[in-house]
Amino acid sequence: MTLTEPSSVIAFPEDDLVDVAECDARCTVVWLQGEYDISTVTALSQTMARTMANEKGDLVVDLSGVQFMDAATIGVIIRTRNEMRLQLRSLTLRSPSPFGQR
Repeated sequence: MTLTEPSSVIAFPEDDLVDVAECDARCTVVWLQGEYDISTVTALSQTMARTMANEKGDLVVDLSGVQFMDAATIGVIIRTRNEMRLQLRSLTLRSPSPFGQR
């Protein structure tokens, strides 16, 4: 899939854990930045759910800004992927930082 510059930004002002931008009609990019652990799982889950509900295309999760993430965060990503599959949509991980690769 070729990604283009975001055409518009979807704002979730109460959530400063992620930046979400629409890529094009086929995909939405979610940028994770900083540290993610059990204390951020609820906010991340809600952001992913809102993004899936508001956008109809595939989802790309950019991990380039991740400084730390634990198993709870991976669980959110896997649950989101499973929900996307049920809707015949895909979730792709992109540009994992060294922490994201581990």
